Amino acid sequence: MDGRGDLGWRLFGARNLAVVAGLLRADRSAQVTAVALQVPDQVAFVAAYRSGDLERRTFVLAMVLSTAIIGLGGSALASPPQR
Repeated sequence: MDGRGDLGWRLFGARNLAVVAGLLRADRSAQVTAVALQVPDQVAFVAAYRSGDLERRTFVLAMVLSTAIIGLGGSALASPPQR
């Protein structure tokens, strides 16, 4: 992976930290955003893995983390809004 890939992963990580922080605050828009961002990420992970641009360990880690964020966001959306 070259420097561009490293930067992309750092930006991806920073964005996901911000999304999780919103989930922990029970911010409804963050809950919607979490799910909306992770679904296309997973499509990109699968495409990158299939093309050989992503090694298996990185693919599995990215999918597990992304699925966890979807689970947090989805379960928060399924529960009634807090007042």
